Amino acid sequence: MHVTEKERIHFLLMRLSAFKMKLGKIILAGISMLLPLLLTSCSDAENSDTSRKTEWEICRDWYNFDSTKIPLGIDTPVGIDDFVKDENNIKYISDGKILGIPSFNFNFWSVPSETMARHGGDCEDRALVGLALYYRRTGKKGSLLLGKYKGDGHAVANYCGEWYCSDFKKEREIPWNDLPSEIYHHRGNLGQPPASKE
Repeated sequence: MHVTEKERIHFLLMRLSAFKMKLGKIILAGISMLLPLLLTSCSDAENSDTSRKTEWEICRDWYNFDSTKIPLGIDTPVGIDDFVKDENNIKYISDGKILGIPSFNFNFWSVPSETMARHGGDCEDRALVGLALYYRRTGKKGSLLLGKYKGDGHAVANYCGEWYCSDFKKEREIPWNDLPSEIYHHRGNLGQPPASKE
């Protein structure tokens, strides 16, 4: 049987594609285990991907949070906290699910506009939406509290001395003005996460 050059190239490309898929699965399994180290070791100089957010873009997004789609009556610490914890407003979604990778021990922080666009995020994402909304509605700058809740790591919005999480043990407080750089740091230079497919 005579095989044309075009058929031979097509066959080789199909074999190469199958090999790449097998190799990709092996590499993906290894990367998912090392992802926290890989993400935190990226530097801006190595990062030529223009879809990744710079620290300045994170800062801009933090201070320009658009709260117009959130009902106007939500402007007290209790009302804001209830809003961000309501699953109908912001569904709990783990970082692994947001990023589309297996679970890992790394906190990926989203800016409030990303959390609201996907209608979901984890505890610090919800707390950051609460703080941004609190600032937009009252002009007051809260802070983010990091600590433990029932033995697990947890984040809570501190609305100028008021927070709503019983049994929360505060370990660290991040002031308002430090939040953009903390958000950037906790993204590991990964950039824009994909929107949830739910």
